[in-house]
Amino acid sequence: MANTNDFIDMRCQETMTFDSGSVTSSTVDLGGTYLSGCIMPAAISGTVYTVQGGIAEATLGGVYNNSGTALTVSTSASRFVTFDPKDVRGFRYMRFISDTTESASRSITIIGVP
Repeated sequence: MANTNDFIDMRCQETMTFDSGSVTSSTVDLGGTYLSGCIMPAAISGTVYTVQGGIAEATLGGVYNNSGTALTVSTSASRFVTFDPKDVRGFRYMRFISDTTESASRSITIIGVP
């Protein structure tokens, strides 16, 4: 019987940063992966984040499902948030727009999978 260590870990991690005083995060290049999840820091001001994505860094826009609903993340500090693969495939670059201005620099760990 196979053990979990018998398989290659294909996940990758990137850091998305909100500068102090900002509502817009840095842009993350997902390369050949798609967004699988994010790990929220222990301290963060926002609770709702709108996802923007695109195939080019200069043309990011809102991400919507086929029902026309914007992809948002409702969360709080110290949480691991997962994403539905059907909603996040197809874009290479992404960022979050927060509902609240960050009072200090904050980093979110983005998890991508092939």
